[in-house]
Amino acid sequence: MAYDNERIARRLKSLRMDKGWEQADLARESGVSLAAIASCESCRTGMRLDTAVKLTDALGCTLEQLVCRDERRAG
Repeated sequence: MAYDNERIARRLKSLRMDKGWEQADLARESGVSLAAIASCESCRTGMRLDTAVKLTDALGCTLEQLVCRDERRAG
């Protein structure tokens, strides 16, 4: 099963912005580097599972909500 990295990047940015956070806020709350978050949101790199878990924990969402192919189902 392939995942759409661009959709995941858009979803990550949307979830972050829904909280009113800048990338630096998400970095601080998640323990993920600002550079890694910027790379993920700009689709320069894919996201490792451990990074996704840290980000979803900080954002208060599930992995499914982050990577769900159908954005309508993602909540």
